[in-house]
Amino acid sequence: MAQVQRAMLERLFFLTIQVGSTFAVLLPLGLHWIMNRSWYKEKLPSPAACRDEDLPTLFVVIPTWNEENVIEKKLENFHTLVVSELMYVLETTWLLKAEVKRSTPYAREGSP
Repeated sequence: MAQVQRAMLERLFFLTIQVGSTFAVLLPLGLHWIMNRSWYKEKLPSPAACRDEDLPTLFVVIPTWNEENVIEKKLENFHTLVVSELMYVLETTWLLKAEVKRSTPYAREGSP
């Protein structure tokens, strides 16, 4: 009889750990989903909100040493992998900033 009770207590203990772990994982995910649902409902900013002259100048320094044989290929790789993604992020950020500035009635010209 004591063996049966011990086995039941062990099962109950491990079931409690499993249920607690499940809640520890699902609760933050559920809260994140609930809090971010409003993002899906927002209208995307128009491309006309951002002009090329509004974008910042970007300088990239790539340190090299004795790489004249492979530098052209490295620059091509950099351009295809980084620059296209970076430009997308910058354009999105500046579009959002311009949209917020336009929709905020108390925004002044000199304010950030």
